[in-house]
Amino acid sequence: MKKLVIIILFLMLLLPIQHTKNGVVACLGSYSQIPQIEWNITYGDDGTDFFYCGLQDKEGNYVVGGSCQIDNTNYSWLMKVDENGNVIWNAYEMSNSNYMAFVSYVEEVDDAYVACGSYSHMISHVRYHRFLWKVSKNGGTEWIRVYNEPKEGHFYMVHATDDGFILCGYVYLNVEKEDTAALLMKTDKEGNIEWQKLYNYGNGSEEAYCVSIANDGYILGGWAEVNKSN
Repeated sequence: MKKLVIIILFLMLLLPIQHTKNGVVACLGSYSQIPQIEWNITYGDDGTDFFYCGLQDKEGNYVVGGSCQIDNTNYSWLMKVDENGNVIWNAYEMSNSNYMAFVSYVEEVDDAYVACGSYSHMISHVRYHRFLWKVSKNGGTEWIRVYNEPKEGHFYMVHATDDGFILCGYVYLNVEKEDTAALLMKTDKEGNIEWQKLYNYGNGSEEAYCVSIANDGYILGGWAEVNKSN
């Protein structure tokens, strides 16, 4: 099997700045400048492996998430490396022999990490289960919650709130027609659902790609299919 190579690049772009009379910092560097590569390392097993997301934690380590294939089995994958790219630990969950399993977003929360994503299965159509996964700083799974109601779908992003987590993505309204509705979901600190809200405008599919926490609510971003008259 031809291996799909994954490369983590640690880039540092140095651009000159200038303080204006109004105290605004202006970037004077050219966007065509080539970033300086400090190191690059490939990771993975003998199958198809990839990363979707990553972060630098408070200790200066890097945590990345995606999918890993080991012995023809797909796993949702989190990996932690130090500042030089040396592997500290790998964490694998949601094993799937036939279809995809992957982490789409990871965030640091207190003394742990929380990741969201999907794994697929086959009934009469390829469908996705949404999951929320909490992992300790040492790479051990603290808990996983899987969500299939009100419909199957996918999570794109998760953020910690004062009392739990807020997630966004989509659910299928009609699997055969691939009709989806944008999803905003709130859980408690253990991943138990407190509420869910679907956004569907009646003209086609919708998906929510990102969510931010505001002072009095949440800001949701994504796309929607609409009929354009002209």
